[in-house]
Formats: sequence, C-alpha cells, structure tokens
Amino acid sequence: MENFVDWFQLYVMNSDDGKDDRFTEKIKWLAHGPNNLCRSFWGYIINGTKFRTKYYESNMKTQNSGVSVETEEGLTYYGILSDIIELNYYDKLRFILFKCDWADVTSNKGHKIDEFGLVLVNFSYLIHTGAKSNDEPFILASQAKQVYYIEDQRNKDWFTVVKAKPRDVFDIGSHETCEDNENSHCDNLPYNIDITSMLESLNENLDWTRNDADGTTISEAPSHENLPLE
Repeated sequence: MENFVDWFQLYVMNSDDGKDDRFTEKIKWLAHGPNNLCRSFWGYIINGTKFRTKYYESNMKTQNSGVSVETEEGLTYYGILSDIIELNYYDKLRFILFKCDWADVTSNKGHKIDEFGLVLVNFSYLIHTGAKSNDEPFILASQAKQVYYIEDQRNKDWFTVVKAKPRDVFDIGSHETCEDNENSHCDNLPYNIDITSMLESLNENLDWTRNDADGTTISEAPSHENLPLE
C-alpha cells in the first residue's frame, strides 16, 4: 500500500514507453501524479449543497460542515469537514477532496441508534484520523452528502444526525468562484434552465384584463379642430 504510488507510476510509464493502448490518457495523467502545489478552500458548493469547514463557521450560527458518505458495503460514515483540497493534474484532471473528522461508527462508543430510530454520533471517538497508513480521512466532494448535528441534551457529547435536503440549482456555470471570495468554490451541475423561454411562457399565460368589475366606456376626447370658435 505504501509503495503503490511509485509502483503505479513506473508500471504505466515503462509499459511500452507509455504508448501501451491499454492505458488511456486519464490513466497516464493519474500515474504522472498531481502538481506539488494544491489549493485549499474554506467553502465549496456542489450539486446545490453548500459546504463549509468547521474552522470557518466556528463563530456562525448556521452549520454547513456536517458530512456523510455511504460505502459500497452499506455502512454510512458521519463526519465534520475540516479541510477542502484541490488536486490538479496540470489542468488535465482535477479532483476536490474533503478531509473530515469521522466519528467511529464501527463501535458503540461513537455511534448508536436511540429508541426513536434516530442516529446519534460521538466525535470524542474518531476513526480514519490519518494516524495509520490504511486510514482514509479524505473523500471525493462528489461523494459527500450534507447532514446537520443537533446536540443531545440528555447525553453528553452525543449529537443527533439530521439529513439535509439540497437546494435548487440554477445554470450559473461550473468551476466558478463563489461569493466574490477566492477561498470559496462552486462546482454545480446545472439543470439547463432557459430563463428567456420561462419569462415568455409566463407572459403568454397572464390575463391583462380585470374580471371583477364592470367596464366603463369613455368617449373620445374632441380634437382642437372641432372646437367652436368664440
């Protein structure tokens, strides 16, 4: 596991001098590795959901740092977003990673379900912290789902998990900086809404006459040419 990156790079690059038809351009760039310099964000918007790091919103009343992710085995992890990192493969590939503090959902110390069927987590007991070589504190931003945590007044250090519903997404483009701040980023998948056709449709359906009052006929005002001379 520790030597996989070096092995992968040598295997791809040395196979027929990198011209092996088995390897696509994407595989070759992955083997090449990302730029040594990476960007970090405090906020990120993807698929209509806004995420913020726990440090940025520490003095805020709103909460956008709750993250959940479901594995192929059906196990759901719950975490708090601590960092947002962009891996850039020299503008050929680009990946956004979420680094989170993950509650230990594999034990009763960090995860439980109460008598009402609600999920509770305890962040005093963490898993995948990065201390071990097989820890995985990062996930792809596209994998993340947003949740909120409500403090349990009956049990110290326990939080109830509440799933968040994404907001509507409009066609504002992709990969654009949000809120005029270089530390926040958008990566929305637009719904391709045509605003012009929408307004035209609204105008066609509008009724420009009143039906709740009787009409009044007004005679045409006489022109100056027909006025009697004194």
